[in-house]
Amino acid sequence: MKRREMISPHHLGKSMPISTILSNLASQEGCDGEPYDQMEEASNYIRELELRVEELKKENKILNYKLNPYLKPVTKDGRGF
Repeated sequence: MKRREMISPHHLGKSMPISTILSNLASQEGCDGEPYDQMEEASNYIRELELRVEELKKENKILNYKLNPYLKPVTKDGRGF
């Protein structure tokens, strides 16, 4: 899964992960209170989900290898090596 990115309003139009932009917006000076706390919480949750997806991808590759030891590896176009 590719991380979703947006154009950052604080970094001269640089494309950055959504979680980073949310965190940056929530932590700017004068941004106190529940809405900004919720933005920071959402940022942390997105990061956790992205990490978990990557972990699951790795686990899936290992599981496929263990369950299919007799299958030949296949290239992206569907052909064997």
